Amino acid sequence: MKDAVGVAHPEQAATNFVILVSITSLLSAFAAGWLSDHFGRKRLVYISGFMMALVGVIFVITHNFPIVIAAGALFGLGYGAYQSVDWALVAEVLPSGKTFARDMGVWNIALSLPQVIAPVLGGPIIDAFNNAGRPVQGFQVLFTMAIIYCIVGTVTVRFIRGVKR
Repeated sequence: MKDAVGVAHPEQAATNFVILVSITSLLSAFAAGWLSDHFGRKRLVYISGFMMALVGVIFVITHNFPIVIAAGALFGLGYGAYQSVDWALVAEVLPSGKTFARDMGVWNIALSLPQVIAPVLGGPIIDAFNNAGRPVQGFQVLFTMAIIYCIVGTVTVRFIRGVKR
């Protein structure tokens, strides 16, 4: 049985995809730290956030496995850069050394909560749209939502004060 991108063994393809995203994100995390020190944290967040949103568009419009794999590598580059620079950005703008641990805890909850909510909402969204028609429509809706969230999150970095560029 083939999946939406036409691979015969989707489980193995998904594993390979995750490995590729992990490796490329690891590589970009190291480079992004250095780049953010030289060119500004916000600038790197903008670049990586919009890169991830662009990859989301590719995931919505294509069903070609080699393109999906290449886009996954790009996503990994953006994700690794975003994660490393995001941590640095947050550490730079925390309001007080006295409440540093509490503030990092709140920030961690803000990072973790969507990961708890996403499967609860995402699964039914995928099922509802897939059962209503095209077999990949649920994933296209989910990726479209992710694109919107990624763009909104990236743009809101503009309002962070106390960080240059």
